[in-house]
Amino acid sequence: MATHRALIYPAQGGTPKLENLPTPTPGPDEVVISVKAVALNGLDNYMLALGAFVGQWPAVAGSDVAGVIESVGSSVPETHKPGGRVLALTEAFTKLAQTPYGGFQEKILVHVSKVTPIPDSLGFADASIVPTSLWTTWLAMRIIGIQPETKYTSSDKKGFLVWGASSSIGSGGVQVARSLGYEVYASASPQHHEYLKSLGASVVVDHHDPAAAVESLVSAAKSHGVTITEAYHAIGDLKPVLDVVAGFGGGKVASAIPPNENTPQVESVQWSFIVPPQGEAALREYDAFIFNRWLPKALLDGTYKPSPKTKVVGKGLGALNEALRVLQKGVSGEKLVVEY
Repeated sequence: MATHRALIYPAQGGTPKLENLPTPTPGPDEVVISVKAVALNGLDNYMLALGAFVGQWPAVAGSDVAGVIESVGSSVPETHKPGGRVLALTEAFTKLAQTPYGGFQEKILVHVSKVTPIPDSLGFADASIVPTSLWTTWLAMRIIGIQPETKYTSSDKKGFLVWGASSSIGSGGVQVARSLGYEVYASASPQHHEYLKSLGASVVVDHHDPAAAVESLVSAAKSHGVTITEAYHAIGDLKPVLDVVAGFGGGKVASAIPPNENTPQVESVQWSFIVPPQGEAALREYDAFIFNRWLPKALLDGTYKPSPKTKVVGKGLGALNEALRVLQKGVSGEKLVVEY
């Protein structure tokens, strides 16, 4: 039986270690990818430290990968052939970190609905930072009720707020909102403002003084004749996001941060935590919309670019432990990647 190397999480709080795993055989709608780069997410550390989204131990984390298709199942379309360069959202999250599915290994099993062919001009490291960012962004749009076929024009004066726009999911939000025709208003640290404008943000403010940021955003939008009734809360405090939307009479906010007993409420603003579609069929259709239909064209025509900036912090599976420690300390305006 063919085997490959993987970084195994042996138990909650344990020390990840390199081991051999059997290389899987794809089912009818699956592909096996030889991983060339993996992007790191906070969830990777939460799985180990807290046992979050882990069904059983040992486990393999890693949600964002890029690589080369090694083998395909009998029902996989011609767009996904062996030898094809692809990015993929792994099933580490939805399969509760079962060992065949996490990206912290040399070969992974992925459902074809989560796999996108990438252009030759896009490197594996940059491609690997796309999946979770884009997947979460479209979840936010779905929760708010924004349809994929939405296309506003400048005369519609529709604004969209992304709070914490320099984060991976925030920068994805800027690009998707702009592609739908919104005027994008955003918050981020000052060193990221010009970069976010290059992605499509019209106005970016410093969020370190939330009250001042709210005033600046509301004032700027109103001076442009723009109404902001929809927003994406990627990171940071929720209250300023609610206050901006309330400044236009209320609306809807999608939040990537789960609620707790201290979560603020504003009467005129409906906010919801981002959750995926329920049921396998609904989830597969949602994934296929993003990775099989929307993203291939968006990568080719430049509608969507990998963001934020990619930082390669090591090579090989052995570099993952140190990379996870770097991530735990916190990063800003960049996405950490390990190449295999």
